[in-house]
Amino acid sequence: MSNPNQKVKAIAGTCVAFLLAVLSVAATSSGQPTADQQAVETVIQQRMTLMQAFGASTDGTLAASALTSAKASANAQLADVYVGDLLATRQKQMDDALAAQSSGQVYLYGGGTSSLEFLSIRIDGDTATAVVQATTWSLVGQSVNGQVVTARPSNTETFNFALVRGTNGWRIDDESLQFEPGSEP
Repeated sequence: MSNPNQKVKAIAGTCVAFLLAVLSVAATSSGQPTADQQAVETVIQQRMTLMQAFGASTDGTLAASALTSAKASANAQLADVYVGDLLATRQKQMDDALAAQSSGQVYLYGGGTSSLEFLSIRIDGDTATAVVQATTWSLVGQSVNGQVVTARPSNTETFNFALVRGTNGWRIDDESLQFEPGSEP
């Protein structure tokens, strides 16, 4: 490289690449989440809300006439959170839970997540993993001898999520959970 302009361009290019690398590390290590991290967090937050409280009502029931639309709404919301075989599994589980609620076997008054902490999020291209600790609760009832008996279980669990980025954004592809000691059902 005997041309001085080429040397200057090479040095400038190296400096720009170094600066971009430093800024990337600084943004990641500064505690500020990246756009991908925020998107992953949002999907997991949606999952926690949806799986704990969908179908809840003040009287715990779901009218038979509302079952079809409730299933359609739940399945659409699940498709915003899950993908693949796990989506099909969760849709079947939700359909069964809504049918049980509609038939009067189960009453769902409410549910939610009282705490949610992201322990780690790792993103590698179009895949991500996240470890989350959450305390979840539900207010449910069951008919026993003609009387509705209610319970409000609360559990602290550690969730492991695997996500993939597709044309519609980040979706959960796999998940598992482990109850924290003393918090088992």
